[in-house]
Amino acid sequence: MKEAISPETNRPEDLKKWLDKRGIKLILFDLDDTLIDTNNHFNRRYGDFFALVGQRLSFSTDELTQFTEIFHRLDIDVFYTHFVNPVRYLELGKKLAAAYQPGREKEISAAFEEGLPILLEIYKTVPDFHPGAEETLSVLKTTGTEMGLVTHGNLTWSNLKIRELDLKRFFNHFWVADEDGVKNSGDWLAAVNSFPGIKPAETLVIGDNLRGDIMAADEAGIRYKALIPSNWVVYREGGGAMPANTVFVPKIDQLVDSLLKSNLSC
Repeated sequence: MKEAISPETNRPEDLKKWLDKRGIKLILFDLDDTLIDTNNHFNRRYGDFFALVGQRLSFSTDELTQFTEIFHRLDIDVFYTHFVNPVRYLELGKKLAAAYQPGREKEISAAFEEGLPILLEIYKTVPDFHPGAEETLSVLKTTGTEMGLVTHGNLTWSNLKIRELDLKRFFNHFWVADEDGVKNSGDWLAAVNSFPGIKPAETLVIGDNLRGDIMAADEAGIRYKALIPSNWVVYREGGGAMPANTVFVPKIDQLVDSLLKSNLSC
């Protein structure tokens, strides 16, 4: 089992040598589920929502389990049409009601509408950092390498996270990808271009979304990538081979160790 990373066990000078050897001048991070536990943030609210709906509809344990399974399946379907815009829950509510036999649609809709504020509360609060995330960012920061953040989500919520988590401690630039689409190569290229004089080939991207982070960064000409496995099914789907010069990182607190032990080409 790999040991978690800390500034004490990984000297910044070792990491700086590793970065310099590969000509890396810029490190770009994804935010949600790379640095902060957004998946758990959603699941806590989902749990509260399911409890309310189950109570209002007097669901048995089996009925609530079935409702939960339908919700999660339709949540994925709606993601592919509405992406990460919070308005997707309105469409999800319609699909949930339609999934039940005629005669139950109205009560399902009423229960969903009552629970909707619980779902929207997700976007009024901020997820916690993953263990070791702040320490890892601090180590990277001490190397003197430029650092930027490329996130994907509701702009108001993104700004709240940036402010409440004090992310300006670590990053020189922030880029928020359109909530009504997917994070793509254009977002990563725009982020690189916001740092004058730095090329995509001189950049390292770290994210949990195989398609939107790793493959999109590769398409933008970014040479080095680090993938942290996502808890979201939709972010584990790539539809192609893993790009070259990609290192697998089990957790964010193992990033520095994984980079130093990797065989990424120079």
